[in-house]
Amino acid sequence: MAARHRDGAGAEAIAAELGRTANSVRYKLYDLGLGPFPGPNTTPAPLVRTPAYTMEDLRKVHPNSHKPWEPEDDERLARRAAEGATVTELMAEFGRNEGAITSRLGRVRPPAQA
Repeated sequence: MAARHRDGAGAEAIAAELGRTANSVRYKLYDLGLGPFPGPNTTPAPLVRTPAYTMEDLRKVHPNSHKPWEPEDDERLARRAAEGATVTELMAEFGRNEGAITSRLGRVRPPAQA
């Protein structure tokens, strides 16, 4: 490790070669007197997270994904559920995923019986 460090290899490269984490290499280099204390000022910048999908991707499958529910939608959802429509049928009808349908079903009131 010391030789690779003196040759100019960074903690990430040494870590990959040794099957260790970059932080464990930084701490070992510090212990050996070969590097600064790996405190908060020496941590690498956080990774930029990119979403696995876009809203456009979601709406190709579920056209109303993440759109607000209208009061009319709530009434129709409650009525259709009371009529015995399955979650799969409701997903197709409302253009929303299973989680959106089941979550909303827990919030809407069944229609009043005539």
